[in-house]
Amino acid sequence: MGATLVGMTVLPFAAPEPLHTIIGVKLPGSPRCYTYASEAAVGRLPLEISMITRALKAAGRADCSR
Repeated sequence: MGATLVGMTVLPFAAPEPLHTIIGVKLPGSPRCYTYASEAAVGRLPLEISMITRALKAAGRADCSR
C-alpha cells in the first residue's frame, strides 16, 4: 500500500500530461501549474493532519487511541 501511495504522489510530477486534460480551458495560466499546485496541496495534507494530531495529543485534547 505504501508503494501505491508513493507512486500516486510521484506520477503526476513524472507524467502530468493526462491530468492536463481535466483542467478547464477558461482557467488562466498553464495546466501544469494547476497540476503541480494540486499535488503539492494533496501531498501536504497527511503531514498537516499528523501535525494537528500531535498538537492535540500534546495538549491532552485528542483521543487518538481508536
